[in-house]
Amino acid sequence: MTADLQPIADFIVRKLQDELRRQGKNASGQLISSIQGVVDKLVDGWVIEINTGAITYGRFVDWGRKGNPSYEFGQSNGAKSKMFEALLKWAKIRKSTLSAAKQRSFAFMAMRKIKKYGIKPTNFVGNVLQTDDVRIRQMIEDALNGYYQVLVRNIVQEQKYEYV
Repeated sequence: MTADLQPIADFIVRKLQDELRRQGKNASGQLISSIQGVVDKLVDGWVIEINTGAITYGRFVDWGRKGNPSYEFGQSNGAKSKMFEALLKWAKIRKSTLSAAKQRSFAFMAMRKIKKYGIKPTNFVGNVLQTDDVRIRQMIEDALNGYYQVLVRNIVQEQKYEYV
């Protein structure tokens, strides 16, 4: 069954990647390339898990981030924060023509703006699930139908051998 569900996970991953590209969220390509679809067997079924690996900012891109209008410069760890490190990487890609010092300044400016005003959500996951809901459900239904047909066929075969 895991093999039957993996194409569904792959389909969702491709759609999420396409949605991010459509929205212009491809500065470094790291988020897009980090999206993975994994099918896991549970005790009572299976789960299709879509994650972004170690790239934690995927949820901030999707959900956004609430700002703090009363934020004042100097209220955070600044260059020691993980947000700054991520923004500096982003600035090096987006502003590659700037000097290292200006890239650093750009990253600080972006961090202050995000902390004060937040990030508008892209809802890229919700968009894909809403747009492709019928297709995804049909793919799951087809995979389950095939699985249960094999399961029933095997049970019938076992019963035949028991009565012979």
